Amino acid sequence: MDRTALSHNEFAFGLFMSLWHEAGGGFSGGWKNVTTPQGVEPLIEFESMPLADVIARVNKHSNNVMARQLLYTLSAEVLGEPGTEDGGRKVVIDWLDKNGLASSNLAFENGAGLSREVRMTAEEMGAILRFAWRQPYMPEYVSSLSLAGLDGTLTHRFVNTTLSGNAHLKTGSLDHVTAIAGYLQARSGRRFGVVTMQNHNDVHRGPGEEVQEALLQWLYEQ
Repeated sequence: MDRTALSHNEFAFGLFMSLWHEAGGGFSGGWKNVTTPQGVEPLIEFESMPLADVIARVNKHSNNVMARQLLYTLSAEVLGEPGTEDGGRKVVIDWLDKNGLASSNLAFENGAGLSREVRMTAEEMGAILRFAWRQPYMPEYVSSLSLAGLDGTLTHRFVNTTLSGNAHLKTGSLDHVTAIAGYLQARSGRRFGVVTMQNHNDVHRGPGEEVQEALLQWLYEQ
């Protein structure tokens, strides 16, 4: 069970102090929130890794912090700085609408899965998977998903089964909620998009994964 002991600013300051002292520096100041004056140049900048690499880390390891940062970045890049959750949601909804994927049922909050306000049907997720399969970036997108029994959040699932190595999937879990979605190559060579979402008391404690495996095994035989 993870808990945050420090605020964002306290953590950043403490990390800076530790690294500075380890490097032999001396520092006796504190920290405070201020507005950066116009025209001030930063001391150092860090360039983001390519988007395909960012998405691979988000999807394979269910990195919710990076997913939320990506939503802020979409807002900043399309609508201008500073990036906001509201701006990121608008960018995503506009993109869905432009590509015929928008729905009145869809609702999302912070760009990550850790929210009780998110709403999407399995049919809508399936439509997005089919759309992504038809795009030029399909290989990068599919490879960003965990490979059954081999890596990411599926490293220890479907091991030593016929599903191992034959499905690229994204997992999702909250208390009493579990889901899985992605692509599976059946024994026949056919490729399927698959989505299952389960909401039930204690379904996240094991029963949901059993149902998911049964569904995937059945689909593999088709």
